[in-house]
Amino acid sequence: MGKNLKSEYYGFVFLTYWVLILASTNVLAIPSNSSNHLSAANGNSAYQKALRYEAGTKVKRDLKKAIKWYKKAANKSHPRAQYRLGILYYKQKNYKKAKYWLEKRAKAGEADAQYHYANLLRYGLGGKQQTSLARKWYQKAAKQNHKQAQYELGLMYQKGIGARKNLNTARKWFKKAASQHHKQAKQALKLLPKSKKQKSANKKTFLKKLKKLANAGDLDAQYKLARAYQTGKQAPKNLKNAIYWFKKAAKSGHAEAQFHLAELYYEGNKVLKQNKEKAKYWYAKAADNEHSKANKKLDRFAKENHKEQQIKQFDNLLGSAMSGDAEQQYELGMRYLLGYKTLADDQQAVYWLQLAARQNHPLAMYQLANQYLKGNVLEKDNLKAIHYFTAAARQNVAAAKTAVKMFSDNGYKIFVAAENGDAKAQLKLAKAYFNKNNTSDNKRGLQWLQKSADQLYVPALITLAKIYEDGQITAKSYEKAFLAYQTAAEQNDASAQYRLGRMYQSGIGVELNQKLAYRWFEKAASQGLREAQEALQFSGL
Repeated sequence: MGKNLKSEYYGFVFLTYWVLILASTNVLAIPSNSSNHLSAANGNSAYQKALRYEAGTKVKRDLKKAIKWYKKAANKSHPRAQYRLGILYYKQKNYKKAKYWLEKRAKAGEADAQYHYANLLRYGLGGKQQTSLARKWYQKAAKQNHKQAQYELGLMYQKGIGARKNLNTARKWFKKAASQHHKQAKQALKLLPKSKKQKSANKKTFLKKLKKLANAGDLDAQYKLARAYQTGKQAPKNLKNAIYWFKKAAKSGHAEAQFHLAELYYEGNKVLKQNKEKAKYWYAKAADNEHSKANKKLDRFAKENHKEQQIKQFDNLLGSAMSGDAEQQYELGMRYLLGYKTLADDQQAVYWLQLAARQNHPLAMYQLANQYLKGNVLEKDNLKAIHYFTAAARQNVAAAKTAVKMFSDNGYKIFVAAENGDAKAQLKLAKAYFNKNNTSDNKRGLQWLQKSADQLYVPALITLAKIYEDGQITAKSYEKAFLAYQTAAEQNDASAQYRLGRMYQSGIGVELNQKLAYRWFEKAASQGLREAQEALQFSGL
């Protein structure tokens, strides 16, 4: 009996020994996410290459190549490659791509990625600002002892950003970050009032501590002291002292201090005179330090400057025009005509164009001729139009020469017919303009062609469709070509029906639809169009 027990004991020890050996070599291990691990392993060589290019190890440092290789590894689910790719995009301010990759790693539970992803959400980089969601991601990272996330989470609860203001919760996270030797968290704890009831009692002590830290060179303390003096909430309101501490912190690179100093210069006050140049300088400094609102302020600044320049330019232009400068009179007339940098005013436009035309300004005479043709401001008068077109043509205005040719002999008859709504004449006039092959004439040609097409004149519709397909006279648009062909096809034009069938068959300009293609081929074929008959024969429909 004793021998059996002894043998069973040694057998158990032997078996245990081999189980431990096999376990240590992973023979017994059950693969977890094996496809992901294999994919990550396949991406490891690309990741190592990317690291070398990023760091400049044994190769010339090249961030473009680093991104290329990180991408290859990241697309094979390499976790560190995905994170590094997100960080590189973050540094290059390509926030949308950074957000994509950092979100992947954040959702995988990586604390650093969660922290950076939270930053993007908090400041609205790469998408909408989502402070509440940012707080949640900071919290995920903070729970993994990410000290910077703990500090940022404390700030959000302290200021009520993305969550209700809660000083106790703020204190909790500041303490956790401070326990990991986070300097700013330690300072935040020192400055954080213990409770609302103690605020009044601790005001003097708080201010004393804040001054001590500020005088020791603490930038956050200097900024907070400035804000305290500015708002009068935690210190006696004193704008002079506020400006002093804003300047001190701003000169040392504190983004919030730079921004508030810029605001003070922009608005001006009893202590600090308005100085928009200095305001612009400090907004730019704050923007360089990634202050979320500074760039918007700079944009406003740029718009204001642009508007002031426009007003100044317009005043100079008006002064020169009033002094009798024909070129400036023409320029002013055109600005009123087109509504460029001022309000559109056809009456003023005609007034200044007439003054310039009296001085034989060629382009002014051409524009005045057009005004006589339109008859909006001036009474319609074709003879006066011809007069001014001829005068402008003598000074080599190409568009005026074209107009004169239109008016001459048969061209004049076509022009009059087109003006009176004759679709055929309108098409002829359009083609005549196209033959001149210049931008301004092409534009006028398109206007006449559209008028003819609007009357459902089939040749005009076909011409318009081909122009949109070709893209030489105007921007290519298969969708607009399809609409023109469709309108002509509905007028029972065989060639348009055939072209419509081709567009449905290939999915160009319209969603692919073989049944409709067959339908339109059949309609064209029934009218004897050979191309449509062949299309039916060989299309396999």
